[in-house]
Amino acid sequence: QAAYVGKQAGGRVLLFLHTQDFDADLARMRAANVRFTEEPRTETWGRVVVVEDLYGNRLDVIERP
Repeated sequence: QAAYVGKQAGGRVLLFLHTQDFDADLARMRAANVRFTEEPRTETWGRVVVVEDLYGNRLDVIERP
């Protein structure tokens, strides 16, 4: 079972977290040394950044307009 920790989503995003203040949450995450898998980006539907939890699961933090 330990081999599956961090792989529950099969390498895809496990959870989508929605925010109403992307910049403030991004600053808090950076101050807390959250692991980012890529730089924040703007898409046609809003802004997103992908982070990893303590076990390597990927989470999207999203702000929609």
